[in-house]
Amino acid sequence: MNSISQLSHEGEFERAWADPSNTRFELPPVDAGVDFIPRAPTQVPQSFFYGPVCIDSRHRGGGLLRKLYYALLHEVAGIYEIGVAFVAEDNQNSLRAHVNRLNMEVVGDFEFRGRRNYLLTLRCSDRP
Repeated sequence: MNSISQLSHEGEFERAWADPSNTRFELPPVDAGVDFIPRAPTQVPQSFFYGPVCIDSRHRGGGLLRKLYYALLHEVAGIYEIGVAFVAEDNQNSLRAHVNRLNMEVVGDFEFRGRRNYLLTLRCSDRP
């Protein structure tokens, strides 16, 4: 069995990256800065899109999501104020994990390709 350090993923990554269906999609306009993020009237916070995160079922429930999340917050500290994510309505496990375990806030919803999604925000200052 190969260890992670022995696996070669560069070719697969390059093939996936070259396929526009893997890297480009259109989201409906969501003005999170105006509608959902509390701020002074003249300020628009620096924000970024968070996710998606997909954790293999064998590794769920062991705190990996929280570790990844805190590593992310550490990386964006001082750069961004707000992270914006979306979770499909039918993915209740993910919604619970993001809201209950990571303290992300549901601030709205939208429909994309016939699928309802929740819009969530995270405050980059919410670090351990």
